[in-house]
Amino acid sequence: MVVRRKVTVVTADGVHARPANLLSRLAARYQSQIFIVRDHDRFDCKSILEVMMVAATQGTELLVEAEGDDAELAVAAIVQLIEADFPELQKEPPTVPAE
Repeated sequence: MVVRRKVTVVTADGVHARPANLLSRLAARYQSQIFIVRDHDRFDCKSILEVMMVAATQGTELLVEAEGDDAELAVAAIVQLIEADFPELQKEPPTVPAE
């Protein structure tokens, strides 16, 4: 069964290297094949390079598509991460003590 769901990129900087890394790492947790579709191009969500090639800027509408036993869960998780504006990126970086 194929599961599809639309999502709009809300991140001000779009999907650059750090969000692409989070997306591909999240996708790797699922057995399903997971794709991000922009216009008519499909990108493997488990590949950080392919996710970066989506070149999604703020406001870009994407289609998250998955096929497999855990497709529903995979699509829900990917969409939630995008809609939540990649919360891991909002955390303050650790400070390095001065010597």
